[in-house]
Amino acid sequence: MTEKASYHVKPGVGRPRKTETVKQRQVVIYVPTLSQVEEWKRLARECGQSLSSWAQERIEDSMQKNGLGERYSRLDLIERNSELEKENWTLKRELEVKGRAYEALDHELTILRTRPFQNPVFQGDRHFQQNLILMFKKQKTVLYDDLLRFMGIRPTDIDAIKMLKDQIEGLKEYGLVVEDMKGWRWVA
Repeated sequence: MTEKASYHVKPGVGRPRKTETVKQRQVVIYVPTLSQVEEWKRLARECGQSLSSWAQERIEDSMQKNGLGERYSRLDLIERNSELEKENWTLKRELEVKGRAYEALDHELTILRTRPFQNPVFQGDRHFQQNLILMFKKQKTVLYDDLLRFMGIRPTDIDAIKMLKDQIEGLKEYGLVVEDMKGWRWVA
């Protein structure tokens, strides 16, 4: 028969067991209300974690690190959030200004493109708006209200409506569009 070797580790020698360091690793947290304790327990159960694991994860998540590996303080995060809100506000204002400028330039471009259609004795090339022709090709029949909405023309912009009507008349002269009871129809 062979004898089994028995190994015995003396206390304090080698790696300490978890149970020996539990008290050293323990942190006690006092929560303001019992309902908050119950809420934390419920959230931990929903995550499939013990309350201790869940709380550790939340604490680590709250201690975000910056690009240098240093932790942000709560004050740093509040200041950073404030800076980002100011930057966001500034960018929104810039976008609004640029949007209005774009609309004005687009309107001016529409006027310039459609000016040749206003002159009945115009000689030379007339360039139709490409999105007008694409819309007619795509739709079987285009109603007057749909035409304005698609072209981005306000019903109160009489000049732009007149220029658009002149372009449609030009398309009718070339035999590309016919007018019917519902609006205009592409026939080419």
